Amino acid sequence: MRTTTQIYQLLLSYLTAADAAHPDGYDLSIEVHFRSGVSLGRQGCYCVLGGWEGSGRPSVGAESEDVRRSVCDMALLIFHLILSSPTFQGVDINVAQHIIEWNLKRYPNGELFLFFVLVTFGLVGE
Repeated sequence: MRTTTQIYQLLLSYLTAADAAHPDGYDLSIEVHFRSGVSLGRQGCYCVLGGWEGSGRPSVGAESEDVRRSVCDMALLIFHLILSSPTFQGVDINVAQHIIEWNLKRYPNGELFLFFVLVTFGLVGE
């Protein structure tokens, strides 16, 4: 996670430097989708890391969890079940199923988590 955060920070530095060097203060030659991807990735990293302390344990207790937990869980599910599924590089179906089961206990009618149940059925062939 540290490496990912550093990469996004370097990409943001690149965008900032390119904009600063441009006479108009905004380099139009850089694709808008690249800019939005850097912004989304950077903010996603901060969202995920914001609830964890250096010891590897959650610094936010279960009683005071907010929407961050669900967002982080969905980010992990997207990685394990959607983005990595064509190559299966780093995919851990057991972790994904554990995340889904935990969230379905908490949100039994959660549409996104029910969607991920269907995706896991498709991947494991059930």
